[in-house]
Amino acid sequence: MSKPQIQLPRDEAPHADPVEWWYVTAQGKGDDGKPYALMCALFKGGVFGLTDVYFAHWFVTDVDAKKFTPHYKVFWRGADTLKFDPDGIDVRFGKTFAMSKTDGRMRFATQQFELDLKPSKPAMLVGGTGFVDLKTSTTHYYSLTRLKAAGKIKIGGKNVEFKGLAWFDHQWSPATYNNEHVWTWFSFQLDDGTDVTCYEYGRKQKTLMATVSWPDGRQSVSRKLSMAPLMQPWTSHKTGTRYPLDWKISIPDLKIELLAQPKVRNQEMVHGPFRYWEGPLEASGSIRGRDVKGHGFLEMNGVPSGRSPFALLKRLVAKLR
Repeated sequence: MSKPQIQLPRDEAPHADPVEWWYVTAQGKGDDGKPYALMCALFKGGVFGLTDVYFAHWFVTDVDAKKFTPHYKVFWRGADTLKFDPDGIDVRFGKTFAMSKTDGRMRFATQQFELDLKPSKPAMLVGGTGFVDLKTSTTHYYSLTRLKAAGKIKIGGKNVEFKGLAWFDHQWSPATYNNEHVWTWFSFQLDDGTDVTCYEYGRKQKTLMATVSWPDGRQSVSRKLSMAPLMQPWTSHKTGTRYPLDWKISIPDLKIELLAQPKVRNQEMVHGPFRYWEGPLEASGSIRGRDVKGHGFLEMNGVPSGRSPFALLKRLVAKLR
């Protein structure tokens, strides 16, 4: 199955597909000398026949304190204070969330942080063309894998100046929710300038893929990879879900071997009936026999809960009282 290759900057703009998201992660240090990780995402969730419903979520992780603070907001386009440019990246939901691109630079702003991002490598077209056949659905998908990030974080009642590296994803898909909509996804930014994304998608019909952006901007794709969990899973005290968080990733045809460990284990995101794990990683391993280190992010969606849906619903109702 083939589709026209993604064309930028045309495809930076919103699409007619029912599902779409823009997503950024960043890791670095504050002027207080402490390491931080940030995540911010805007989803268009065209499920159950709904249109113009957007969901934003973001967090700041204080790595030394092993603490993260998640935030969520649902917007209904037309009902909430909104600016949404149909021809590019320029979104503002009142004072809660903003995302824009001007003169090649991107900006994300929430009530907890502001980030200015400058890309230093060409866009990665995931799967080689940016069109990915997931067997039970399809998606268009590109990434800006290495952006210089600078801004400020509001944490602990003070402002912290932040500098580091960021990663940006943009995806859109005609497929709404189905039972195969589960995944384990990684991004890695390594100290030799190599950037890697890899994932396993699907419950029964699994798709495995890795896309690599080499230091000089060349790109490679592999489907001959393995992603093996290590050690014991971490168990969420909120939902009882057991998340495998330590991983070995092998891409033999590209001679890449990586070990990934979470910087903070308690990074489960829970909002209503939806839950997933998302957080920063330490990475180490080798590329073509050379040792590498770096940082990454892991997102896991669809891991079976350790508690019944009734227990989770009871917990949610109790919190709303």
